[in-house]
Parts: sequence; structure tokens; C-alpha cells
Amino acid sequence: MDRIFYEERQRLSPIWAWVVAVVGLGMTFPLFRLLYLQVILEENMGIDVKKIGIVLFFLIVTLAFLVWLTAAYKLDVKIDSSGIRYHYFPHHYHPKRIERQTIVGYEVREIQLSELIQMNKRLGTPDNKQVCTISGKAVVDITFAADQHIVLGTTNKDSIRWAMKKLLETS
Repeated sequence: MDRIFYEERQRLSPIWAWVVAVVGLGMTFPLFRLLYLQVILEENMGIDVKKIGIVLFFLIVTLAFLVWLTAAYKLDVKIDSSGIRYHYFPHHYHPKRIERQTIVGYEVREIQLSELIQMNKRLGTPDNKQVCTISGKAVVDITFAADQHIVLGTTNKDSIRWAMKKLLETS
């Protein structure tokens, strides 16, 4: 059985889901007003009610999807004696595994602005880094053979440093 050295779950703050919901609902109010004026008050606005209804339906479905996506956004990191398991949903549908033997080195440090910009582009950085972070200012930059990198975000720099040290000491 593998000994667990470190475990962390990062999620977006629930406030982001509320912000998306409120802004999205604010965008639907003009359409609801048009429907109210034309259907309830029977004012002829010269707009097809069916078209407004279809647009409103798709806007609400899109808004519900965005709220769900914001609420579901997460990064799970688990470091045990055999390696690192991480799951960066929705970018990875299944957890990824990094075996201890494939790790050449690591560095625990503060995240750089350029990495955040590249992370938002979702294209990978020019120096072959995959960046996975949601909250926290610290990251562990893991190096593999052929100078490949993965950068995992963390909120607890000291604990992940200790866990990485224990992982690489394990034989």
C-alpha cells in the first residue's frame, strides 16, 4: 500500500459561480422584458416571439453550463510513495499519473505571470511546460527527461516541498 505524503484539492471560489450567474441573468433581462411587453401587455414590438424564446432558451442553457463549469473547476493533487496523481478538471477528464522513476527534478517556487498567461491560452508554454493551477501563489515545477515540465499549483508550499523530498527519497 502506498504511503500518502501530500493531498490537496483546489477549487474556484464559489463567488465566481455567483458572478457568472448574476452577469448572465443580467443579460437575459432585456429579452424577458421584450417577451413581457409583447405577450403580457400585448404591445406590438414588431419582433417574433418564437425567435426571442429560442434565443432566451439557448442563453439560459449556456448560462447554466457556464455556472456548472465554474463550480466544477478543480485541481486534485496527491503525492504518495509511488508518484504523483493529479486531476485538472475540465481539462483532463481522467486523473493523470506521474511515476516516481520518471521525475528528474523539481522546484517549489512562486508562480510567474508568464505561466499564468500561458495557462489561460491553454497552448503550453514555449519551454514545454504544462501549467495546472487554480488558487495559491506557489507551484511545484516538476522536470522529466527531455526537459519536459509540468507545473502544479499549490496553496501550501512547505508541505509540498516536504512531500516531494520524501517521494524522491523513497526507493
